[in-house]
Amino acid sequence: MNTELRTLRYFLAVANHQNLSKAAAACHTTQPNLTRQIHALEEELGQSLFVRGRGMKLTPAGEILRRRAGQISELHDLAESEMRAYGRGEEIAGTIRIGAGESANFRIIAQAIAKLQKERPLIRFDIKSADTRDVLGLLEHGLVDFGLVVEPASIAGFGSLQLPSYDPWGILVRKDSPFAALEKARPQDLLEAKVMHSRHANYAGRIAEWLGSGFKGEVVGSYNLLYNASLLVEEGVGIAFCLKGIVDTGKDSPLAFVPLDPPISSQLDLVYRKQIPLSPAAEEFLRVCQEELWGGNVPSQG
Repeated sequence: MNTELRTLRYFLAVANHQNLSKAAAACHTTQPNLTRQIHALEEELGQSLFVRGRGMKLTPAGEILRRRAGQISELHDLAESEMRAYGRGEEIAGTIRIGAGESANFRIIAQAIAKLQKERPLIRFDIKSADTRDVLGLLEHGLVDFGLVVEPASIAGFGSLQLPSYDPWGILVRKDSPFAALEKARPQDLLEAKVMHSRHANYAGRIAEWLGSGFKGEVVGSYNLLYNASLLVEEGVGIAFCLKGIVDTGKDSPLAFVPLDPPISSQLDLVYRKQIPLSPAAEEFLRVCQEELWGGNVPSQG
């Protein structure tokens, strides 16, 4: 595949706008030139990328290319940003990309970001929220510099910093549910419950073990990010196993969090690819995280 980056960006514009004239305007080119570029790309790949009609809708092959072309374009922009940062000498700049699983303890990372921005005001941050499995995938493909993952996770081969605090697991329930009256939720309390599981890597096995063989309820769904699952809880679809502190369960919320007994907790790790040199901006972020988490005295693991 000898396609130029410009052609891939033309393709992405058409895919996003689903209209040739709008895509041409966004790319600052003419519609005939854009049409020729898209036809040439389809001929090179031997695939129809769009269904022509009222609008330009992607074919299944086009969907695959959009995902990969987006990654290529993002990596190009990242490399360009990092090279510009090197050219500034001591004035460190650039964008640090962080993939993060949901956790109230992300505040520790937020504090490190706030401190770094005071020291290095030209540094920017791009946060991608995802579950642990997806965060590790982004990290392996070079689409983020750091990943915040929930244990247990397969982080062998990565450099890592372990956050010095734990996230307790529990159930998210409606306040008018009988489960909300529980001080702690025990396996026998949930024998016939309708439950939703988190997709955090290696998590389902821990909860299945906690529930035990006596569980006769129904697993009605799963989720990767809790906000949408919380709406399902509000609508009475079921209860959700989750980490504490991610969604509001305060006085004005219709939801309540009930911790598990026996308790289950997860620690978080900030991970990065130790085989790949970090950009100056990423090096600065790692330094600040080490200072924030461990006072600079504990080396990164892995």
